[in-house]
Amino acid sequence: MVQKSLKILASGNWIEKAPGQSWLFRVGHEGPEALAESYDYRLLLEPAALLSPGFRLDEAQASALRLAMETQLASPESSFDIREFQRLDLDFHGMVARGSANRFVGDALADHLKLRRLPGALHGVNVFRLKQSTREHLAILDQLEGKQFEAAADLMRLHLRLSRSQRPQAASRGAPVLPAAVGERTGR
Repeated sequence: MVQKSLKILASGNWIEKAPGQSWLFRVGHEGPEALAESYDYRLLLEPAALLSPGFRLDEAQASALRLAMETQLASPESSFDIREFQRLDLDFHGMVARGSANRFVGDALADHLKLRRLPGALHGVNVFRLKQSTREHLAILDQLEGKQFEAAADLMRLHLRLSRSQRPQAASRGAPVLPAAVGERTGR
């Protein structure tokens, strides 16, 4: 029973066999430094996956993802399903990994995605940013469906940079923040 559990954890890339009878937990995305390193890693590999000669989009999965993402975008913020967002996000990035014609890039991304499945990966991210991220996924899909791989890679870089920063000014660009003094003068 214990061996079976260890094999399941190893297949999920959460632990790895060490010399002898030891096992080591793999480093996850705990803390801001590890999360930043994860995004740096993805910034190197995900655009490369899209630009690998022979990249193939799984059109059936792309179509299903598009429908599910558009449905989720139509829901009000109060009923936005964060777990569904996480599933769609992992499926989207997994589709990119599987589409790469370079097996090493695809395998590296697939292994990294397993770490992103751990609980708490979206802790502290607001729904506005998650909806924005979904729109970014759809824009990348548009380019992939049009076989505009350079544009898709550029949008992927932007998407990953915005997701990494998760700053309010990045998430709400285009909507200026009113200084507190303005609201106070108008009595609002």
